[in-house]
Amino acid sequence: MFIFSNFVLIPNSIFHWKLIYDEIIKQGLLEKSDDVADALLEMYAKCDMFEEAKEVFDTMQNPCTTSWNVLIAGYSQHGHNKEIQK
Repeated sequence: MFIFSNFVLIPNSIFHWKLIYDEIIKQGLLEKSDDVADALLEMYAKCDMFEEAKEVFDTMQNPCTTSWNVLIAGYSQHGHNKEIQK
């Protein structure tokens, strides 16, 4: 099993996040765990990477309240208020 703690997450270190995302997809964890999906949403939202966040959100079968809150908060924090209304 892939160990995520081997990565040092540096803000805006897209390379590291891409490696983590690829491993999550490879292991099928995105579909198995809403917590993993929510963590990815938060990670992308904090880096103002909403295209990627929306992609993760759209793959979720039943986004929970936490998922919606993470996405909306991220849009708000980065001034994407028009996206919140969509």
